Amino acid sequence: MNFKSAAHLAAFSLAVFLPAAAMAEGETYVGLSLDSDYVIWSQRQNDHSPALQGYVEHNFASGLYAGVWFSQVDYEAFGLDDNAEIDLYLGYRGTAGKLRYDLSYYMYYYDDYGYDSSDIVAEFAYSLTDKFALGAKINARQDGVNGGAYYYGPTAEYVVNETTVIDAAFGDNTLDHRTHWNAGIVHRLGDTVSVEGRYYDSSSEKGFFTLGIAFDTTLSNLLGKK
Repeated sequence: MNFKSAAHLAAFSLAVFLPAAAMAEGETYVGLSLDSDYVIWSQRQNDHSPALQGYVEHNFASGLYAGVWFSQVDYEAFGLDDNAEIDLYLGYRGTAGKLRYDLSYYMYYYDDYGYDSSDIVAEFAYSLTDKFALGAKINARQDGVNGGAYYYGPTAEYVVNETTVIDAAFGDNTLDHRTHWNAGIVHRLGDTVSVEGRYYDSSSEKGFFTLGIAFDTTLSNLLGKK
């Protein structure tokens, strides 16, 4: 899984992509996106084809959150018949001065294969200025084919303004030490729509660009409730 919902951006980014008041009071977020491919660790997951993705996530005022996320996949090249990935997750987000942290647990399912694996994820970022932050992300695979493997690397984020964020990440792993990196820009077009452009590269595959458009809002706004 590799996504940034508006709820994640509002809670973990220096930029506020959704109302801070809603985050403080606790709110349910929903979203849909269409990306030119679904990418994990700079590896394509939908065979060079556009992928529809979506999520529902509830944020509690305490910092706890839980949700479900899905994406189209195409693993025919790997001899698998799966067409969809469904992830269940829960976690806790918070801040301590200039430090932001996000600790979570993910369970990965596929429509044909069924349950595949689970990850414990830790993400940290330290704000060096009001616009620039450096951090790190660590994924610890708990079971499945690659159980016991760690995926890790540094991250960076620069806030251009209230609607635009540039970020980058570099990663390695303890399984095959295949390095990968990506850099992208996310721009908000009003209150609910955002566009993203990103470049991916790795030590095992040729680099490529992806484009995406996303719709994110709160459930109360979607239902017309204030």
